[in-house]
Amino acid sequence: MNLDLLAHHHAVAEWRDRAILEAARMLNQAGTTCLAAFDGEISEASIVESAWDPASFANLRIDRAMLACLRVDLPALLTRAAQELARIVPAQTDFVEGAREAADKLAWPEVQEEAGTTESLPEEESPAAASTSRVSRIGRLAQTLSTARFIAADTVVHLSGTASRSFKDRSGLDDRLRSAARRRITEGWMALISEPQSIMAQVIEIIDDRANLARSAA
Repeated sequence: MNLDLLAHHHAVAEWRDRAILEAARMLNQAGTTCLAAFDGEISEASIVESAWDPASFANLRIDRAMLACLRVDLPALLTRAAQELARIVPAQTDFVEGAREAADKLAWPEVQEEAGTTESLPEEESPAAASTSRVSRIGRLAQTLSTARFIAADTVVHLSGTASRSFKDRSGLDDRLRSAARRRITEGWMALISEPQSIMAQVIEIIDDRANLARSAA
């Protein structure tokens, strides 16, 4: 029995398991952070989105947040892991460069931004011309009615938003959005088997490829 070869394979196997666990820990932490942030965005969903298409609303926001957390840090983790492997197998010199190239080819989810909606705010009334002429009673009445109209509109919007939130809370629609967000992280980012391939599955593939090269280099 070649004890040196056995020790080498054992060291590579330990490296593989450690690298995968570190990547899984990073993805899990990002998922926890993004789910907490998503909870603050639920109020933006309409009742129609919540009831009929919670996945579209959740996927966009989860993917955008996960990309912000991982697009730099995850490739950096793979590079550090490859540097550690290079110390285990000093005869093999292309581990780090190969890991960088593989990380650059990660198929990240594409984020399709929502069509921008620009709300027009009521224009402020231009100040009255500097004049000493007295404001007529009709003018004061018009101003009072205009102010009352804006106050009423604000009240209606507030009550409408409150009613919408209460309806969604009562009917469990917010929970549908949360469930869609969790499913996106599980299937799109963490799943070991998925189509298209999740980020975690791609990372494991990169690590396994490096480990196989290291074993063959012994």
